[in-house]
Amino acid sequence: MANLKMSPTGISTPRDSKFRLPTYAQPMEVTQEMARDWLANRNTQLKNRSLAPAMVLKYAGAMRRGEWDLIHQGIAFDTDGWVLDGQHRLAAVALSGVTCKFWVFPDTPRDTFDKLDAGRKRQAGQLLHVPNRNVLASTVRVLAVADGADPRYMDGAFAELSTPQIMSAVRHYGADLEHAARMAMGVKNKTTIPPSPHAAVLYQALHSPHSHLVPDWIEALSYGADISKTDPRLKLRTAFMAPAATRAAAMRTSSHPYALIVKAWNAYVTHKPVQQLAWKDAESMPKVIGYTKVPKES
Repeated sequence: MANLKMSPTGISTPRDSKFRLPTYAQPMEVTQEMARDWLANRNTQLKNRSLAPAMVLKYAGAMRRGEWDLIHQGIAFDTDGWVLDGQHRLAAVALSGVTCKFWVFPDTPRDTFDKLDAGRKRQAGQLLHVPNRNVLASTVRVLAVADGADPRYMDGAFAELSTPQIMSAVRHYGADLEHAARMAMGVKNKTTIPPSPHAAVLYQALHSPHSHLVPDWIEALSYGADISKTDPRLKLRTAFMAPAATRAAAMRTSSHPYALIVKAWNAYVTHKPVQQLAWKDAESMPKVIGYTKVPKES
């Protein structure tokens, strides 16, 4: 990322740029060479924020996957030719090597800078027109880890997915995912067990040899009746219905709820009594026994 940093003031200026700006706002094909030139000559720490490497990597990944479309958000330059908005998009083009089309806005008054990025960012959940849409959007981030979609998150529960990736994943997992989300929401309303990690476990359970045990699992979690003190379903129910301070101490990271639900499910299907339900930071992330992922269509 070192070559993508903005230029310090006084070394390069807009006059040094090999690529002239348009005289009016228009869509332009921005190549890797153009992006590097504009970053080097038209972007300075005195005029813009510092680059966020994680955001650049996220954008570059979307560009390489062909998920970057021409939208109203583009590259804006002030009246002196300095980058006003879009440095992360330029850095992503420079990093990815992919030519992307952007709206390019020259001669934008700099006093508009404080108003940039003030609106609400559209999340995947807002774009899904199905029940439990926010749960679905979060659940597929768990399933992406379980399916090994991104090795960076092997030791965690949630993968970082772009909005197009989330939308595609929801379509891929289909009706079984929606069914899992409905069941998880029903349990959540009675026990406060978080629905997204629970839905991910339920989806995997439905794609395992133990799918026939799901109804009894849901019934026991929902009502806690007629189950022994060492039943993993009771232990899981109790863990999430404990006082807030106790829950916070036991679930220090976002991975803990998913890990506990997986461990409880695995103990249930193997008829293993549980004295204490816990997951330690040093443990590997447990996997749902017997889960077979559904291959994506080519």
